[in-house]
Order: sequence, then C-alpha cells, then structure tokens
Amino acid sequence: MRTTTVEPGLVDTEINDHSTDSDARASVQTLLDSCQPLRASDVAEVITFAVTHPAHVRVIEVVERTE
Repeated sequence: MRTTTVEPGLVDTEINDHSTDSDARASVQTLLDSCQPLRASDVAEVITFAVTHPAHVRVIEVVERTE
C-alpha cells in the first residue's frame, strides 16, 4: 500500500462562496487578492504526478505553496 500526503497552500476554490460568515469571506477574499493562489488544477497535477509513478517509487509527501 502506498500513501502520499499532499499539502497545498492557499488554493482558489469556490469554498469561500459557501461561507455564511461575511467577515470570514471578506478576509479570505483579501488574502486571495493579495497573492497568486494555487489553482485546483495545480493541485491535481501534483496528485497525478504522485499516483502515476511505478509501484516501487514512493512519493511520501508533497508540499505545494504559492509565492
């Protein structure tokens, strides 16, 4: 069995749209506007990288951050 931990940084997703706390929603939006957050596709590419390696290759942990 292989296990990989993927730890993305700030990812721009629709989850903020579902928050009922307007202050929290505004804070998250300010944070998103202040940098170039990861896209869901960025995270998906890392997951694809990890799971498509041969069985003898173990990608244990991936930390992905935005600048």
